[in-house]
Amino acid sequence: NRIEYHELPRAEGCWGNVARAFGLERSEGDYVCWVNHDNLIYPDYLRSHVRNIQRRPGCLSVVDIQLWREVRYYGRFPRAYRCSKIDLLCYALPVEIARDLDAFGPPTERLYAADGRLFDAAARILPIQHQHRIVGVHF
Repeated sequence: NRIEYHELPRAEGCWGNVARAFGLERSEGDYVCWVNHDNLIYPDYLRSHVRNIQRRPGCLSVVDIQLWREVRYYGRFPRAYRCSKIDLLCYALPVEIARDLDAFGPPTERLYAADGRLFDAAARILPIQHQHRIVGVHF
């Protein structure tokens, strides 16, 4: 199987980035992306990342999503390739790069904008391949 389910031993992943770090620690593939409880992914979400990676191996893969907060629609993301204008659901990156950057590790395990900071750090060292097609929703 290509997708595995892992459960945290305690409920420490309820907030912050503990569950994201836990997932990265157990990742065995070449790329990683994070999907959270408040995300809806379309059937071609992963396929869109795969296409980006096939077009540009070793890239930072970016896809478009819609962002909602309760009943307010914030529009299409990413709005730009920087911290406050991108959502965690928008990107996938090589596992080894995520580990090298200590993605969601202890320094950022309770940091709210850690996903944006990870994107910023990865974008400084990887080429970006962007597919401008909505493939998910963050609520």
